[in-house]
Order: sequence, then C-alpha cells, then structure tokens
Amino acid sequence: SVLPVKDKIYIGSYRRFCSYDVKSKKYRDLNFLFDGKGLPGAISLAYDGYQNIWIGSREGLFIYHIPGDTLIPIYPGLINGFVMALKKLQNDKMFVGTNNEAFIIDLARGDVNNYRIKIFNHLNGFMGQEIAQNAVFLDRTDTLWIPSATC
Repeated sequence: SVLPVKDKIYIGSYRRFCSYDVKSKKYRDLNFLFDGKGLPGAISLAYDGYQNIWIGSREGLFIYHIPGDTLIPIYPGLINGFVMALKKLQNDKMFVGTNNEAFIIDLARGDVNNYRIKIFNHLNGFMGQEIAQNAVFLDRTDTLWIPSATC
C-alpha cells in the first residue's frame, strides 16, 4: 500500500510500515511502533482526515496518529487476523474488510475509544470471505463494491 498524506508518503507491506518525507527525501522505518503489538506490517492503509492513518495488519486494525507518532490498536479481540481492505467512505465512515467479515466504523465522534461500529458477516447476510486486498472501491453513484474470494 502507498498513501500520500501532505508532505509524506506512507508505505506498507506484509512486513513493513515506513514513511518517506518528500521534502527531506528521507525514509523512516515505523515498525518500532508495533513493539509488543504483534507482527509488524501494513497490508492496507487509509487516511481519515483527522490526522490518523488506519493500518490493516496481519494482527488486526491500528491507527497511526501522525502528530503524536503513536500506534493505537482498534477493537482488538473483535477485529482480529488479516485486515485486507480499508476505505474511507462518505459521511465520515471507514470500511474495514477482514478474512471473515466487514465492518463500518463511524468516525463522527473523532475519539478512537468511542467509535460506533457495525459488523457484517454470515449471521446477517454478508457472505464474502477473504475480502480482496485493497480492491474495495466506491463508484460514481457511491455504491461500495467489495470483491472477495467467495463472490
């Protein structure tokens, strides 16, 4: 994943999370932020407009707060395993796709400890599994397309 935010470009892979400063032309390894939080890696990246980069990793969902240079786990225990897809949606929402389910997180409160969340899985009709990595997209009618291994 590659995500430009202001004067930096954030780069993620299965093993790394780093940034590139366009002005100074220097890379910065950000894997140290995962210390004690599991395996590093940034499979998918999304910017929320609140100075946060959402990171889908092999061990769940995290937010990198740019000004504080901190990494915060989001809903550990609920959002587990591979987070393959992230997409900022209309009306201040974030789509999160994992191996087995999808989530819509309401960012309106702007407080990482109080996000409202909706879960979509086989219990309520969402049959997609292994959501395609970084392939979720919105078309011009604001329809969210979610490709997966099963549909």
